[in-house]
Amino acid sequence: MTDHRFILARREALLSVALTFAYILFWALCAYLPDETLPGMSGLPLWFELSCVLVPVIFVVLAVLMVRFLFTEVSLDANDEKTDTAPQGKHS
Repeated sequence: MTDHRFILARREALLSVALTFAYILFWALCAYLPDETLPGMSGLPLWFELSCVLVPVIFVVLAVLMVRFLFTEVSLDANDEKTDTAPQGKHS
C-alpha cells in the first residue's frame, strides 16, 4: 500500500511545476509580443512593465493562493500513524 503522503507530495509537486511553466510562458509572451516602442504607464517600455512587474506580482499571488487552498499539511514523522491532512486555514 502506498503512503498517502507520497501521493500528496506528487500532486503538490506537479502543481508547482505547472505554475512554474505557466510563469515562464506568460513572462515570455509579455516580454516578446508587445511592440518594443509602446510606453507603459510609468514611462518604461510596456514589455518591461508586463514581464518584470505585472507577471511576477500575479504569480506570487497565485502561489500564495495555491499553497493556502490546494496544499495539505501532513506529518513527516515516519512513526506517526495519525497524519494531519486538514488543509491549512480550514480548522474547525
